[in-house]
Amino acid sequence: MSPIPTTSRRSGRKPVFSAEDVVREAFDMGLDHFSLSAIARRLGVGASALYRVYDSREAVLDACMVTVAAEFHNIEDLIDRDADWQTVLRSWAAEYWRICGEFPGFHGIAQSQVPEEGAFHPVFLPWRDRLNALDINDAQIYFAKATLRDAFTGLQNRMDRLRGRPDGEE
Repeated sequence: MSPIPTTSRRSGRKPVFSAEDVVREAFDMGLDHFSLSAIARRLGVGASALYRVYDSREAVLDACMVTVAAEFHNIEDLIDRDADWQTVLRSWAAEYWRICGEFPGFHGIAQSQVPEEGAFHPVFLPWRDRLNALDINDAQIYFAKATLRDAFTGLQNRMDRLRGRPDGEE
């Protein structure tokens, strides 16, 4: 697991929890449903104590996304170098679906993530490069990935409702 970045180091009494504890609670609650006040309650501290470790909910979410991005398998480990574009996209779809299953709420957050920015940029590049080498242009790649993402987000949302977890709770 990659080290979890923090964005704030404020003065005062040392917190009785770690940055990793905050991220773990965010994952447990679901990435699309956690709040700093709920995390603070679960950790048994006041919400203001979390600001000694993270500046905002977005900073916690960024730390979570770094962890999620580190869990994506490398394309070289999944498919042969001579795979066609359909195989590359199928492999991306399988990998994305696996991540959605491992990290509840990821599907709700991924919709707003831009592939050229943030934690997913290094994950995205090898897949993009492989498709580019197969004469698939960037516009086609972004369209395919957005279509897959949107389909999976819809399916994950339906699965949450079927499981009786419209708010992410079990």
